[in-house]
Amino acid sequence: MKSSREDVPSPQDREVFFEVVRKQLEKVLASNLFAAAPQHQLLLSTIVNETLAGRTEALKEVVLAKDVLGRQDYDPSRHTQVRVGVNAVRRKLAEYYTRADPADRIKIEIPLGHYVAEFSALPVESTKETAQPRHYGWWALGVVVLVGAVVGGLTIGRRTLDTKTGVPVRITFDTGWTAHPAISRDGSTVVYSSDRGPRGDRDIWIQQAGQPPRQLTNDPAHDMTPDISPDGQRVVFRSWRKPEGLWMVAASGGEARLLAAGGYSPRFSPDGQRVAFNGDEQDGLAHAYVVPAEGGAAERLDYGVDAASCPVWSPDGSKLLFAADSLGGGERDFWITNTDGPAGKIAKPLGIAAKLRAQHLPEITTSADCPQDWINDRLFFVTNQLETGSLFEVPLDNSGALGPIRAVPSALGAEGVRAIGDGQKRVSIVFALERRETNIWETNLTGSAPLEQLTHDSSLRSGFNGTWPALSGDGEVLAYLSERSGRFDICMRDLRGQSEKLLSATPLKDSRLKLDYDGSHVVFARTTEDQNTIVFRTVADGRERVLTTACPVLYDWSYKANVLLCGDGPRLFQVSGENGSRTSLPMQGPFIWAQLSPDGQWLAYVKEGERGHTTSGFVAQIRSGKEIEFCEKLNGLSAHWAPNGNSIYYWSVRDGFRCLYAQALEPQTKVPRGEPVAVVHRHGSQHYPWSGGTLAVGEGRMAFTLKEELANIWRVELGN
Repeated sequence: MKSSREDVPSPQDREVFFEVVRKQLEKVLASNLFAAAPQHQLLLSTIVNETLAGRTEALKEVVLAKDVLGRQDYDPSRHTQVRVGVNAVRRKLAEYYTRADPADRIKIEIPLGHYVAEFSALPVESTKETAQPRHYGWWALGVVVLVGAVVGGLTIGRRTLDTKTGVPVRITFDTGWTAHPAISRDGSTVVYSSDRGPRGDRDIWIQQAGQPPRQLTNDPAHDMTPDISPDGQRVVFRSWRKPEGLWMVAASGGEARLLAAGGYSPRFSPDGQRVAFNGDEQDGLAHAYVVPAEGGAAERLDYGVDAASCPVWSPDGSKLLFAADSLGGGERDFWITNTDGPAGKIAKPLGIAAKLRAQHLPEITTSADCPQDWINDRLFFVTNQLETGSLFEVPLDNSGALGPIRAVPSALGAEGVRAIGDGQKRVSIVFALERRETNIWETNLTGSAPLEQLTHDSSLRSGFNGTWPALSGDGEVLAYLSERSGRFDICMRDLRGQSEKLLSATPLKDSRLKLDYDGSHVVFARTTEDQNTIVFRTVADGRERVLTTACPVLYDWSYKANVLLCGDGPRLFQVSGENGSRTSLPMQGPFIWAQLSPDGQWLAYVKEGERGHTTSGFVAQIRSGKEIEFCEKLNGLSAHWAPNGNSIYYWSVRDGFRCLYAQALEPQTKVPRGEPVAVVHRHGSQHYPWSGGTLAVGEGRMAFTLKEELANIWRVELGN
């Protein structure tokens, strides 16, 4: 179909059309064909929403397998779950439209051979038997064509829309990041964190019905995850100001006061008298606490579990629910405990993990998989695959009895979900929809050159467990792991000519990459017959040889000496790349990261402190093992030698933000010389090393990952 210039819709018309399609999607998902099949709901919701957003690169078989079905090991040559699931969705859509409501105005289809949705208008005058739908494709560039001037109560000229239950309504319209919403009990006031201020850092804002948004906090440090008291008079939030922790401020404004040092993820109790939150203990693990809202001693409530996160109150305030691991590193689940009574009472598991498995839904695996809110005997929670969240609800009463889990497809990708009720069992939720993109950036070794983006790859991941760049010794070749082809592969980029290629190397998805001086060879880890195999590969012709199978964790490779630096639990050891001989080193961990100095005589490493979440950086001579601390409380869990071996680069929060520093060392003794110097400041919210900073250094340049986050807040009515 060709369209004239007059056929091209305005941005306002596109936004209205999006709402019409989503309205039809909600109706289809609520039908008997889909209501009892949460996995099919998630598949259809993902396909429609990603199509509307123009992100058709996300609609690949492997991506759907990982993001929706939770299959990280999915191989299209061996597995068929996505094809079977999408075919079932196609059949259900076809059946739905053979008996659809005559009021339906949009037909949703997924053409054979594709995972991108197609939308067509169903004429008002025609019956189901005689209607000839007019089709419009929604392909790679996300080009929009309106489906008629009037569709189901929509009048383009007057910008009106019949908004029924289930249609998301946008609350904020920022070009940056606005998220972490909380809503007052009467629904009239929303508080949130936003980087819309002139400095670009994250502050707390309040938005009351009929009034413009108002900034509540103005500290240079990031203020995040607010909650508003039931009476709407106070706001509690997490701040990175000193001392870091929970702070309280009046909703009318004024000076904030410290409530709980070190706390995060605060939630007011239903009566407003207490605040639940997460905090770290001496065992190095996160725990759930409550503290009086007026201040005082905090009480721990998560006995019998490890690594608690995301506490939420029961509707009557008598229970606290949170995500946690069973003791000893067991299964992660949601747990419930009483908020009053004797101290030390053991929490009990809800059994959400087993229910998710039984219904073939994405499971609880990380600290980001969290309960969101509990209202009217309905628990809302999120599970994540990669960086996409799926919102679910499950009936839950005060005794802990669970009903069947249902997806909430109108809020696919929702984060920071908060719920309110109207007293008649109807529920509304507010949430943020976020778009995140991580890429690799570079600057010179002094940080004086402007930051330059090296990659444009939407498959890259942020933080310590994400994408790690590698640079050749001469700084002219960049290597990193990419999923752009649908599976993990090594991407090599020549920074001189800007050419790049994928190696088809099948590395481990979390392998560190190591290059020689000119980038002609790469060393990486691969799983072979359940063994961690370290592979040496020639980039030009793809020839490979195994260096060793005796390196559980690959930290570094010295191309000069052909020596691997490996980890095995709390120990470090070297492995010869020539004969595989193994030499233990005297340093004692637990280690997070380690690197050989350019001359191979010293180590730099990061290891956990006594509290687990505290990390410190050290250098040590390999022969003696004597440690010299160069930084306490690193952020980003990594550090890197300068090419001359006389300084160390590392990320730190010493000024309240994650910034990159250089610490000069005495050439012979490696004792720190003078104060560290800030090389790269990152004080804004965008292009920031969220979740920890990575780092690679070569001659003349260093590379690291930075993350951009864009978000706005939405509200949707869910009904009974």
